[in-house]
Amino acid sequence: MKSTPARVARYAFVFALVASLSVLALFPACGGKVFNSDDTGPTSDGVQSDSDGQTGGLCNGTCSSNDCDADGLDNAQEAALGTDPCASDSDGDGIPDKVEVDAPKICVASPESDTPRPIQGCQQDSDCPKGKCVGFDPTNKDQDGDGIVDGEEDRDHNGLIGNCKALCPQGNECGDGQTCNAGKCTPVIDAKCIGGETDPRLADTDGNGTPDKNEGTNLVCNTNALINPTLDTNQGGDWTVALDPAFGTPRQVTITNVQPTEAALVFDDAAAGVAGFVLSKAGLADPIKQDEADEQLMANVAGAAITGVFNRQSFKTYDGFDAVTSQRLVTIAAGTSADVLRDQLLVSVSGHAAGEVSIPQVGSHGQGSRFTLLVTTVARPDRVILLLAVSPQPSFDDVSKPTAIRMRDATNGTALAKKGFGLDAECDKFQVDSLPVADFVWLIDTSGSMSDDQALIASSATEFFTRLKASSIDFRVGVMRAGCNASGVSLNTGKFTTDQNMFSSWITSPTGPTGCENEAPITAGKNLYETVLSTAPPVTQPGDMSMGLRPGAKLIYVFVTDEEERPLQSSDVESRTLTQAQFEAKAAFGPLLSFYKQSGIIPFGMIALAPACTQKAEPSWGAKAIIEKVGGASWPICQTDKTILNAALNAMITAAQGASSTFKLSRVPISSTLKLALQDKIVPRSSEKGFDYDGPNNAIIFNLAPTDPIFPKVGDNVAVSYRFFENAPAIQ
Repeated sequence: MKSTPARVARYAFVFALVASLSVLALFPACGGKVFNSDDTGPTSDGVQSDSDGQTGGLCNGTCSSNDCDADGLDNAQEAALGTDPCASDSDGDGIPDKVEVDAPKICVASPESDTPRPIQGCQQDSDCPKGKCVGFDPTNKDQDGDGIVDGEEDRDHNGLIGNCKALCPQGNECGDGQTCNAGKCTPVIDAKCIGGETDPRLADTDGNGTPDKNEGTNLVCNTNALINPTLDTNQGGDWTVALDPAFGTPRQVTITNVQPTEAALVFDDAAAGVAGFVLSKAGLADPIKQDEADEQLMANVAGAAITGVFNRQSFKTYDGFDAVTSQRLVTIAAGTSADVLRDQLLVSVSGHAAGEVSIPQVGSHGQGSRFTLLVTTVARPDRVILLLAVSPQPSFDDVSKPTAIRMRDATNGTALAKKGFGLDAECDKFQVDSLPVADFVWLIDTSGSMSDDQALIASSATEFFTRLKASSIDFRVGVMRAGCNASGVSLNTGKFTTDQNMFSSWITSPTGPTGCENEAPITAGKNLYETVLSTAPPVTQPGDMSMGLRPGAKLIYVFVTDEEERPLQSSDVESRTLTQAQFEAKAAFGPLLSFYKQSGIIPFGMIALAPACTQKAEPSWGAKAIIEKVGGASWPICQTDKTILNAALNAMITAAQGASSTFKLSRVPISSTLKLALQDKIVPRSSEKGFDYDGPNNAIIFNLAPTDPIFPKVGDNVAVSYRFFENAPAIQ
């Protein structure tokens, strides 16, 4: 959903560490760190102060100004107010002292139910028929005592509630629902102008009998609404891990002959059938190469067959490290449990013999013969860290269960920091303007060996379109033959579609350019964009299937081939004898890569991957390299059956949801802590009917059809609250 510029409220809550255990503009987070009322520590300008704001002379003797914190209140005024002259936000609520002092005053009675309604503005107590004339209190971080920090209620920290105004000297300055009378806006606060904010002086701003903390965005935008993840810090592994409490207490793994960078822990959620581990070890600087090497090590698990489902989608962690995430399918003897498979995988990638790795046991769970495996590899300068989780495939695929969400939260990298970092919390607010928009183009190799693969894709059209329709994406789908000629470039029938039957027929009989034996999806995609999509008139009308780009739409390509890109080869079987690096060094490869990096197209691929496809096909080194370097993912065409294909398409649609989402968060959250409110309703975290999170795009996504009652509508307010590691930077 497209979102209008919104306010962001930051509120902090610092945890002690437990030793050894997604066209959106946001205003920057305002204010300094919010401390609990009993905290002693740095004030918001970084100066350590006593209760009177002074240590060893005014501001540690560093200030000779009459306004030490440069907040517009001189030191004498601050002394009279009881505020800290060395801190521009004395109570740490995020609202500057000067703003609180200057905020318009209102009449507030005790008990609050006696407060005059509609709310009345005032200058002094005598102006109030009941109660007192009250402004903002710069010395009290929760003035109305409702458990919500004042800066969470006045989220833009300007001393006004929404766009409600106090004065109208020109006669036209009042907010929505207000009227200008004799230079004053009345009522001072109205439901139409508060814009989702609440008044820090009133526990029930609108006087409807429901406390502010129990309605609107305050349902999630307060620290009491968020779970406290289980924290584990490890010196040898140089990590802090923040796990969902459903995993219980993580257990340290004992490694004999341990190396300086080595450490491991395991965790289990037996109810969801999930078992996982965190492993630190020496490794390669390139996480893609490390993941490829570890995939080969995993194949050493006795009796296990491991197939790539969604390989090596690249991203950066919140603290700037390169990472890749992959999904795989593990087939093994019936009756194998998730925890046993996890233990075998941990030993296989640790580089140690089984007898050197002692893993604490908690009981068997999650039996099956086919398992979904998620693994993320983070490459730091001195080590690699693997985050891995497994569960029985039926549990992962069951959208009514929490299994898939639990696994992604444990492995998407958001739960991992370097050792020693605590947690803060954040609330991002959005307003919905439109749906996320994405166009999918399938580029099909139609050489003689491809007919069975085309038939397989066509047979999965129902699952593909059902998933798309539940993804909240405004989508179109097109198909084109992967010829390399610059003439005849066009989608099937010259248009996109939203009809699955038409898609199926196009897949089995694609039209478009010829040349290069129709084995050139990368080149065909480049020609399609440059000669058709980007030159055609923009498509702006709903339901228009014309070949043009839609404003704000993400363009997603799906390469389908069992060959190397023909223009990159000098002979038919060259890719079987050359490496990926050698193909990347070819003169023809550089321009193709540059185009895809600059175009904004996100490529995915059902392609020939080595070593799995080397004997049956020619490795698609060019497509693999472009996909990996531009942030897509691929799966091996020679091992793809309907199960693999549907799993890959589900993962691709999730990635498309994240890429097209306009709910891109202002920081990287610890995703297990996410909460979301739509208007006055809490929306559940759900793969079936609710919201979810896409890690590589740092975006909120919705798994809802437009007919669902909680489907976000234009004009709706959405608030997303979460905890994050305190060193996570704000994202501009």
